[in-house]
This record gives sequence, structure tokens and C-alpha cells, in this order.
Amino acid sequence: MKQDRDFQPLFLMFLCFVVVIFSINQIINMAKPIGIAAITAKFINLKSDPYYKEVKTFSQSPGQLSYKDFQSKLSVSYSNQSAFSSATFGIDPQIEKLPINEQNYLIRFKLLEWQLEQMQNQQYEISKLNTEPLIFKIGFWIYAFLTWVGSVFFGRILTHYTDKFIQKHC
Repeated sequence: MKQDRDFQPLFLMFLCFVVVIFSINQIINMAKPIGIAAITAKFINLKSDPYYKEVKTFSQSPGQLSYKDFQSKLSVSYSNQSAFSSATFGIDPQIEKLPINEQNYLIRFKLLEWQLEQMQNQQYEISKLNTEPLIFKIGFWIYAFLTWVGSVFFGRILTHYTDKFIQKHC
């Protein structure tokens, strides 16, 4: 019977130690920024966007893109979207008067610029996900409390049995 009682404090010390370690681990995890997986998932969502795909196809298409060709391809691709036009990309209709090489360059440049803007918007949205400081998170306070409680109990048990050991052997 005495043997069972000798292991109770060890079990309690182990339990307190586990609570403290778990709580510290959780606080560290809360302090970490958003993982690469979340950012990659958001970026993959951007790549699956039909507008983004179509613009990427336009910008990577072989051959020369003239303003007329671009407008005709754009109107076919986005016939149901009245707001999606060459103005969305910042392409001035006056470039139609330029040589085809310059039209091609300007159209591709504006498409790449639009893609970059979409990626920047996506990155801004991702950065907004984890803007709350750690001190304002409820979990932080819960885990801090658990750490404190676990360390206090661990300290009390350790002090009690250390005193008991000293009295027994001194």
C-alpha cells in the first residue's frame, strides 16, 4: 500500500511537467506566423481563378498580340462580364495606332502588371490573416495560466518531497 502512495507524487510531477511543456509549446505555436502551407493554398486559389488563368494564357501566348486580337479574345472570354475589359488592364485604346510589335509589348506588359497586382492583393489578404498580436489572443492567456498552475504545483510537490527527504536523511 505504501508503494502506491510513493508513486503518486511522481505521477503528479510528471503530469505538471507535461502541462507546462504543452502550454509553452502552444504559446510558441500561436506566436508563429502563418505557415507556408496556408500561403501556398491561397496562391493556388489565385491560380485556379478563371480570370487569372485566361490572362496568363494571353500573356504567354505565342505570336504577336495586336490590340484588335486582344479585344476580340477578351470579348469572347468575358462576354458575360461587362466590367472586365481592356480598361481593367489599363490598356489605352490609342495603342491600336502603334506598330504591332509595340502593341504586343504593351499588352503583354499590362497583362503581367495585372497579374502582379492580383498576386500583391492576394499577399495583402494573407498578411491580414494573422494581424492580431499574441497578447490579445484568449488562448495565450489560457495556456499562460496552465503554465503558471502547472509550475506552481510542480514546485510545491518538489519542495514538499525535498523537505521530506532532507528530514529523513539528516
